[in-house]
Amino acid sequence: MSSGNKLIPLSFVPSKDADVYIDFYVLFLPEKWKEKLKSIYQLETGKDYNIPIKSLNSVIRALFPEIIDVNKNAFKKDNYWIISSREINLERFREVIKAWINAEFNNTKPDRVKIIHELIDTTELNWEKEYTSLFNTNTHENGTANPRSYYFKSVPSYLCNKLIGQKLYLNDKILNFEQCDPSTLVSWPPIIYKSSKNEFSYSFFLTFSVETIPYYEKPVILVNPGIKRWVTTSLQNNGYIKLPSKEHITTYLKSSAYWYDEKQSPGFTETSLYLENYGEGKVSWGNKINKILSNLTLNTKLPEPNELIRDPGHYLYNNDPTAAIVYGNALTEIKHRVGTGLSLKDKKEIFEQIDNVFSELESFKENFELNRRKIVTSSTPLRIAPKNLSTKEFEDEDNYKKDSSKRVEPKHSELRQELADNIGGELNFEILHQTDVTKNALEKSIISILGLKDYQTDINGVYKTPEIKVFINKREIGDWADKLDKNSFKKSETERINKITKKASFPQVPTGTLIELDDKDYFGKSDPKSALRKGLAKTKRVSQFITPEYREAEDKKNNLIERSENAVLDLIRQLGVLISPPHVMLKSNDSKLPEEYSIFAICLINLNRRKGKKGESAKIPVAVYMHTGKTEVKISYPGSEGWKNYREGLIDLAKYKADKKLDDKKIIEFISKVINNDAVNAGPSLVLIEASNIRRYWKWVQDKNIRSNELYFDNPKHLKSKNDCPDLRIIRVRAGKETPTWYGENNNRETGFTSGVFEVNKGIYWSIPPKGKTQKGISGKISKIKSPQKTFQANKILEILPAIISPEDSSLEWSTVIHRLRAMSVHYEDSTTLPAPLHLAKKAEEYLL
Repeated sequence: MSSGNKLIPLSFVPSKDADVYIDFYVLFLPEKWKEKLKSIYQLETGKDYNIPIKSLNSVIRALFPEIIDVNKNAFKKDNYWIISSREINLERFREVIKAWINAEFNNTKPDRVKIIHELIDTTELNWEKEYTSLFNTNTHENGTANPRSYYFKSVPSYLCNKLIGQKLYLNDKILNFEQCDPSTLVSWPPIIYKSSKNEFSYSFFLTFSVETIPYYEKPVILVNPGIKRWVTTSLQNNGYIKLPSKEHITTYLKSSAYWYDEKQSPGFTETSLYLENYGEGKVSWGNKINKILSNLTLNTKLPEPNELIRDPGHYLYNNDPTAAIVYGNALTEIKHRVGTGLSLKDKKEIFEQIDNVFSELESFKENFELNRRKIVTSSTPLRIAPKNLSTKEFEDEDNYKKDSSKRVEPKHSELRQELADNIGGELNFEILHQTDVTKNALEKSIISILGLKDYQTDINGVYKTPEIKVFINKREIGDWADKLDKNSFKKSETERINKITKKASFPQVPTGTLIELDDKDYFGKSDPKSALRKGLAKTKRVSQFITPEYREAEDKKNNLIERSENAVLDLIRQLGVLISPPHVMLKSNDSKLPEEYSIFAICLINLNRRKGKKGESAKIPVAVYMHTGKTEVKISYPGSEGWKNYREGLIDLAKYKADKKLDDKKIIEFISKVINNDAVNAGPSLVLIEASNIRRYWKWVQDKNIRSNELYFDNPKHLKSKNDCPDLRIIRVRAGKETPTWYGENNNRETGFTSGVFEVNKGIYWSIPPKGKTQKGISGKISKIKSPQKTFQANKILEILPAIISPEDSSLEWSTVIHRLRAMSVHYEDSTTLPAPLHLAKKAEEYLL
């Protein structure tokens, strides 16, 4: 079956007949401990924040698997510290805390350490018994479910415990699950896949989480199944260690004996491996766990990390305790032949079996009939894809899917004309290469995508078309690609930037630079990528990176041309070029959508490498502007002094100073200005909001606060009515872990892909784009057990909430517009997770290094 008209999300809601109460225990961090530790830490370090509680929380999680949650903000906020499924021996807790102090405060004066130890021994600690009802009956004023805060942690743990000991069946395999963290189960023992030369191991996992849907009165429990791949080959070769430096590699430990507390059930605990210097040095357990544990008497010894990486397969199969190193993308020096992801068939079989176990839950599909809602469209915005510049008219989702591989190829002149209209009559491509094969592939990609073959002039690398003159310049990257000094990174980075700016003169025409550079796993903490991007941005260049072919995994070494084409297209995206306006027209005589309107997309970018004065990640709001009658793209952010051309805005963002964290007020002021000043005064306008991290600052965006046709920014009392801005529409979207994974069914209950717009609840929709290129050859009949080497992917659900629209508007029509905008990104053949305007806003983070 190629498609289905029904969507089955892997999610549950509590049954109204469920009379289940979940017991758990809560421990609060004593105020005396907070005050004394903060004062001593300040005396010793001169800092008034960042008590190193991460290592304490890590070792507590490792030693006591019954713990449901450890609150990382317990030192900062008056909130609980630990939630546990049982009362853990508090004397054991005190011993662990003192061991942590000895490890983290080892340079502290002995008399001060003694004071802390005495305080820990004498302060009263008590577990407080709590419970929560599985069938939550509380709602917020807007009708959204309002579970207690403990609900979000305790319910996934409860469901995990209920599945332990239950057998699930996939083809000829029996899966037994064990808990590996409070919300996740992993099948054990591992499944072995034998390739022609080696054996590779993997397990299935199930993760549970709780979410809410605006205006829906029940909490929704999501089930996310997947694959964990285990390392079995050696991570050491003649003293060379095949781990990325300064990154934590997740490792699970399992003992048949008790780790520490005599009442604790033996099971998996999560920790990590950590290497200080790339390719050399000693491997240790992450977050100083080894130092903390050395001050305790354990019933079972942890494996010695360097022995573990020497022979991971032995510790996975034949050792007690068992140690399972999780294989991930960071482990580039070794290969794993098991592909990622689960098939649709596997998802269905797992979901239906656990549905039978959870009598206190109802499948989400039993509450909502998620049939595809069709809105006929006469056109979708054009996009370009490698070797296939396409325009497409489609009448419904099925026809769109059927014909997506046979799209009409328009003239290259359209793209060249849009480049000319947006950036001028000349464009310069630079190729900074390490190898000739990459240089040639990039040059061929530029010529192919722009259709330059017949426009070569007498001058090598110069092409003169009727629309635009194109230059292609190539040179070796040289020492610009050398490692930076990780011990004095900032100084080394500045020197490299200065070297680039001195040698790379300011170009006379708009310039995009393609750079062949090893990836961060090769460089570790010495990566020169940020210096290259900043240096080139200082000379008015946008840039795009591509890794050398010899650094790619074996299964990717034959796709250099495709990777080169994608790099060129990504560079075109950074130039801010659309091949056509972002206009989705509906084939409906009674459609009330404006003929033309402005689009403003706002998201919040998290600058992970920048810290504000309180040690928190700096964040910056970014807005992108488009218009359905134009092909220009503009960008704005705090300090940009209005709207800039997208290319110029990216270049300026590379210079953005984020040393001081923007406070909440300034973030809200920027959002309010874009909406109240720009969008409201632009005539008919659509504002797109990506909810995931902006809701912390703009409370109205949160599920519990958002209301149809009522808007506020900094104060709920200052409500803005839809009548105050009749031409304004605001649509909130979200995706990722907050929306469910899924499979499709047809009327015969055959499993397969589905796509389209599905109404979830009271004007809220889920969007799933058509099956993409990466899923070619994958059907609903294939199982991971039978084809472990295959990679399975399914497009992510995008939740669409038209929050502010005109009374005559159709929320389904607007949701269909958003759905189609996922398919217009200029540099992707497949649809993007976010609609194109938000996608462009999000991608600006590449320049905020």
